[in-house]
Amino acid sequence: LMIVIWFLAKVFIGPWADYCNKYGMGYALTDERLGVDINDSTTLLMSPDKQNLEYVSARRLASVLVRKHYGMEKGQHPEKIKNKLYLLKHLKNYMLEQLYVQRDYCYDNME
Repeated sequence: LMIVIWFLAKVFIGPWADYCNKYGMGYALTDERLGVDINDSTTLLMSPDKQNLEYVSARRLASVLVRKHYGMEKGQHPEKIKNKLYLLKHLKNYMLEQLYVQRDYCYDNME
């Protein structure tokens, strides 16, 4: 049932920050997840409760995506994503403090 609900949920990009020339694109989703697509073809997503991470990396010329789950606390994620996590936290603070506005998202379901 949870899988079905996840596929039916409508999620939109709210505030976003474009640092593509240097790092990547940061964004906040309407389901309260925060993410950054990094220029090295990896993605880091923070859960709505700010306790968990999803790390997605591409392998074999982007034909295979590898998804890993980690905790936010020190020691719960590998050292190799430390700088990416720092970037995500920086973008989170910037977007939530400078760009975020509470909105009711409306859409017409054309399905």
